[in-house]
Amino acid sequence: MKALIPILTLIFCNSFAFQVHCRDYHASLHLQATKTLEFTIRIQNNDFFIVNGLEIIPLQKKLVPNTDSLDLVFPNFNSFLRCKIKRRKITGYWKNLQKDNYKISFSATYKSQKKEIPNAEIQGKWSVVFSPNDKPYAAVGIFEIVDNQVQGTFMTETGDYRYLSGTTQNDSLKLATFNGSHAFFFCAKISADTLKGTFFSGLHYQTDWVAVKDENAALRSPYNLTSVDQEQSLRFTFSDLNGLYYSYPNHLSKEKVAIIMLMGTWCPNCVDEAIFFKKLQSLYGKERLDIIAVCYEVSESEEKRRAAVQKFVLQNQLNFTFLVAGKASKVLAQQHFPMLNHVMSFPTTLYVDKKGVIRKIYTGFYGPATGSYHEEYTKETYSFIHDLINE
Repeated sequence: MKALIPILTLIFCNSFAFQVHCRDYHASLHLQATKTLEFTIRIQNNDFFIVNGLEIIPLQKKLVPNTDSLDLVFPNFNSFLRCKIKRRKITGYWKNLQKDNYKISFSATYKSQKKEIPNAEIQGKWSVVFSPNDKPYAAVGIFEIVDNQVQGTFMTETGDYRYLSGTTQNDSLKLATFNGSHAFFFCAKISADTLKGTFFSGLHYQTDWVAVKDENAALRSPYNLTSVDQEQSLRFTFSDLNGLYYSYPNHLSKEKVAIIMLMGTWCPNCVDEAIFFKKLQSLYGKERLDIIAVCYEVSESEEKRRAAVQKFVLQNQLNFTFLVAGKASKVLAQQHFPMLNHVMSFPTTLYVDKKGVIRKIYTGFYGPATGSYHEEYTKETYSFIHDLINE
């Protein structure tokens, strides 16, 4: 069985020697009979990747015992692609273990894809409304054309939709991302400076959306979406990854700046934020900057919730304090943090000074897919933490 992985790779590469060059397989996740989410599986030498525009996700290979199948496991999320390989074609399904009986079939072929030149009008900023006829919520679309491909994202007041890529053809737009947690597909008709279409999230959700070209499109500031009652002190107690109770504040937290993240390891924006804070903490160390991740997980049992967080910590080599608070529920988070007027998003992040006073609250997270927005957030945050530490 140990020899099977190189044999499978050789079949993929369609030769009997490892290849140095990449080969991209055009893959389709079958959401509905007539709707497919297009993505790319990249194979280089003996390694496998998912490509979402500028994002490249390495996958771990695992043989499925007593079968001719191979699992490609996503690094940060509890999901995998189960594959059967027949020379230039791959078939199988995506299994999301964080949801009961949730799997979606997919297929992929190795063949040259003709790249249509995208409609240049798609570039720029768009003022977007999702679910315009039922509980509408605003977004900003930011798109550019890179190598004959549309790339960009949607930003909402609870975070961004991460790395989207796709194409335009005649009067149609298709955009998608597939990262092991979310399978997002956006399609729309282009009419002058207006887009009208449908957003699909996996098998379980779809809604309409409309957009108008608007270079001044903007959302409310993430710093103004959640407020704090300073009359109520910031205190909490949850179990850590060893099952021991951890309380804040404590004797170790005195005279230290703290960043407290309300997050979940199932949440791609939370993953982006945790990786961002890893870089920030490396500048100051735990002696001056205390980062505490309070995790709300999708699994039903405490044991599975703790296991999901432990996997995430090990995968990303994080040195924060991780606590397991309970099920993924904004209502529960609000109960745990009554000093906040609400918890409207995972992540929600509290910036706390040396005296234990919440100085800022950031709702959601604009990750690296947002380009200049993420760059501005990075500058602001580094400067703010530097000032807090030196007060």
